[in-house]
Amino acid sequence: MSSAASLNLVAIRRQGNCFDAAVRSKWVGVAALVSSLVIGGGVLAFGATGLFVSAPPTWLASSIGVVGYNGCLAMFISGATVAGVGGMFGLSVLFAKVSVHTRDHRGETSLHRAVESGDRKRVIHLLSRGANIKAKDCFRGTPLMKSVYHVGILRFFLQHGIDPDGVVFCGQTLLHRAAIGKGGSVKLLLKLMQPEAIKKQDVSGETALHIAVEYGFTKIAKLLLEKMSPEAIRLKNGKGKTAQQLAEKNGHDTLVALFSSRKTKGVKKLLRIS
Repeated sequence: MSSAASLNLVAIRRQGNCFDAAVRSKWVGVAALVSSLVIGGGVLAFGATGLFVSAPPTWLASSIGVVGYNGCLAMFISGATVAGVGGMFGLSVLFAKVSVHTRDHRGETSLHRAVESGDRKRVIHLLSRGANIKAKDCFRGTPLMKSVYHVGILRFFLQHGIDPDGVVFCGQTLLHRAAIGKGGSVKLLLKLMQPEAIKKQDVSGETALHIAVEYGFTKIAKLLLEKMSPEAIRLKNGKGKTAQQLAEKNGHDTLVALFSSRKTKGVKKLLRIS
């Protein structure tokens, strides 16, 4: 596969709970319905009392006297309008079907949020309803890219057709994304990826090892070093820096020591910077 975003939906048929956009819309519908009935109904009742009740309760009589017949008529009409229009709006929202493609203010779909929260059942439900694993938010992030935050979600995607070696963003693989502190996802990907994909460089020339070193993730860097060839370890990014040089530049002494203490045959010699 040339792309990492080729999800096989044939096996995804389980139904989960309603997704969050739908749940929020239901609450909006309930709120609109209740508020319109309470406010509109109250105004309507006041106007109707003034118009049609010859002997209103004592506590209402003075208020009705102040408002007068025309005022009660106006309140009756406006109350009926608020209750009717508001009630219809609330009911329409309450029973409307929300699209799985609905986005929030950040451009995220329900699938983005389900993946980020690690809710596997909701992820399966959304995918079964046609949610797009490649949908981009305002920051160009996709649900697939976010899957590295939860190894269970990532494993599910990989089991259903996602290519672990594929590019997901600006030349980056899922391994690049996981290198920023997601050790469980890194371990999973390293078991499945081809050697050529592990050393893949993004548009900035950085490997996953460059990223792990730059952020100071020693354990992840160690995992990558164990899987990468000496030549791959010495690859330079767009600024002409190897991962070891980045460790030295940023003062990550533990990482520098890790590079220097490599025991694999020939690696120590190849890591030496001339």
